[in-house]
Amino acid sequence: MALPKRRTPKAKQRQRRSHHRIITPHLVRCTTCNAWHISHHVCEVCEDDYNDAAEAAPVTEAEDADDEE
Repeated sequence: MALPKRRTPKAKQRQRRSHHRIITPHLVRCTTCNAWHISHHVCEVCEDDYNDAAEAAPVTEAEDADDEE
């Protein structure tokens, strides 16, 4: 098992471990329900509403014609 030739100073140890900190997510309020959520992510409370709206959106014939080209 390898052993260090010299003792590592506390400053060097702390520099190395500076990336081991816990990073808290940036939270913002939802404009619809006023619940907290991570910025640039869909609110967990409103997520079902978004999914239901996407499933219920009808596809028109004009959109189908654009897809076939």
